[in-house]
This record gives sequence, structure tokens and C-alpha cells, in this order.
Amino acid sequence: MKTINNGDASSKVVDALLLCGDKGAAHPIRGESKAHLIIRAEPLFIHVLKALDAASLVRRIFIIGDKRRLDQAIKEFYKGEKPVVTLEQWGHLVDNVWNGFLATIDGYKDGAENNPDIANRVVFALPCDSPLISSEEVDDFISRADMDKYDYVVGLTPKESLEKYYPTAQKPGIKMAYIHFREGLYRINNLHMARPFAFKNRTAIQQLYDARYQKRFHNFVKLLKDFWGIPGVPSKVWLYFTLHVSLALTRLGFEGASDMTRHITPMKLVVEGMGEVLGVRAGYLATTQGGATIDIDNEKDFIAMEKMFAEWKALKPPDAKDDPPCAT
Repeated sequence: MKTINNGDASSKVVDALLLCGDKGAAHPIRGESKAHLIIRAEPLFIHVLKALDAASLVRRIFIIGDKRRLDQAIKEFYKGEKPVVTLEQWGHLVDNVWNGFLATIDGYKDGAENNPDIANRVVFALPCDSPLISSEEVDDFISRADMDKYDYVVGLTPKESLEKYYPTAQKPGIKMAYIHFREGLYRINNLHMARPFAFKNRTAIQQLYDARYQKRFHNFVKLLKDFWGIPGVPSKVWLYFTLHVSLALTRLGFEGASDMTRHITPMKLVVEGMGEVLGVRAGYLATTQGGATIDIDNEKDFIAMEKMFAEWKALKPPDAKDDPPCAT
């Protein structure tokens, strides 16, 4: 990876945003905020915080959520060395990301982005509900995300790297839906590198998040309606339809037909379309370690994580040097 401009042109080290908010479209589990669910006697977000603390390419950690509860848990469970700043959550995901990012700019005032060093500032962001994430996975992603070429890099993990977490006849597990690309079946892995001042359509982040459960037909229609007027998007709507057709065919058991359909949806075109929606130069980074991808979306996933955490945490990850480079 080339040097990241993060206020220090000689450093690849970035600040991290750990998103623990429980307002807006966030879904509680067992009536509890996901950040504070207990896994192996510790709140969920503490497992992620410890991975960030051990990552050599993370400088400071900014945590957005219920500040009182965060401070209390950090005092009890966190003995790390990196600076940690807790911030009271705002109303929605996009507000949490944006205001959290501004907090990483010491002494920020309106207009400071007119300074190129500030305008080019990069931040690493991830949610709180992936307790299997490792410091090695964080460092690998940050080091390979080419922020000279892109303003936003999303991580993707192939199906083959996640099958070890599937349920079996003997053990519970977590099995997720995938995006059906020509290159294979992939899942967004919760790791994001972004240059926030470059985003021309920040509200699209919230719209994408609110409609993230695409199995619900009204979410499918809502995204079409929300994004239709964005230049360049109508010409790529066929990609959106094709991705859904491939997924539907798989669910119906027609995997052969699904394989044929997905061959007209290459990653490059899909990610370019996402970039047009967000108004940025978007790229993707394929990773195979998998821990960051396994998140907790519902009570069933939480039960599986409770029972399997120690075994899954002990799994040896594949060698990251074999992963493909950041690309579109």
C-alpha cells in the first residue's frame, strides 16, 4: 500500500472509529444493545477494542455509543495502551460516523477541510459486533487499502473463508447471505477505510444501512426510489436486479442457474456503481481471514457465538499474503 495521508505524510497509521450506537436502525438483541451483549464474560465491543489496541496501524480509538455505559465497561475491562476517546452517540449511523471522524481532527473548526492535509484525512471504521476480529486482520486491511487511488475501500470476504463457521449436525454456527459476483460469492466484512470529506452524498450511507436487509422486498424498492435520481445510477440498475436474481435463484435451490446469472455482475462494475451512489472513488479489498465478517445480527447468531467463541477464536487464519490486492 502507498502512504496514507492522515495528517502525517510519512505514516500509514490511522485513527479508528468503533461504532457502538444503538439508536436509529440499530437492532437490539434480547432487549440489549449489541455492544453490551456478554461474550466470555466481556461486553461484545471490548473484544473488538482489544483487537484495535493490539493493531500496529491503529493510532487512536474513538468509540461512539452510550458514553456512560462505554466508560463504565472500559474502566472495568480494558487495560490497553492506546488512547481511547468515547463520544456520546448521535441519532443515526451517518451522524455517528461523521461526528466521530471530526473528533479525530484535533481542534476542528468549520472550513478546516480547505487545508489539503485535512481534506485528505483517512479514517478506519468498523462496527462493534464482530468479536472474532484479530489485530492481524485489522493491520492487513489497513496496510493494503490503497487510499491514494480510492476515497473509500470496502472489505469483502469469499464464501470459502466463512464455511468453517457454518452450523453442523453437532455444533451451532452462523451462515450468512452473500453478494453474487462473477468472481464468486462474497460477504461485506465490516472493515471500511474512508476519506470522509471526499463523499459527495453522505446521506446515501444512512439509506444503504437502513435498507441493508435486502431480503425484505420493501427495502429493495426503497433503494431504487432513493437512488434513481443520482447521475450514473439508472444505467447500472440492471446490476442491482441481477444481484437479486442470483440470490433468489440460490435460495430456491437453482444454484446452477444462479452461477450463470452472476457471471454478468463483475465486482468492478458493482463497486463502481456503489461509488457513484456515494459520490466517491470506491474500491474493494478481498480478505480471507474471516473473523471481521462474522457479526451478530440476531439472537440465533448470538447463541452460536456464545457456544463457539473459544473454538472459532482459536482457528488459524489463512495467510493474508495470498489475498488479491485492493482493486475495482
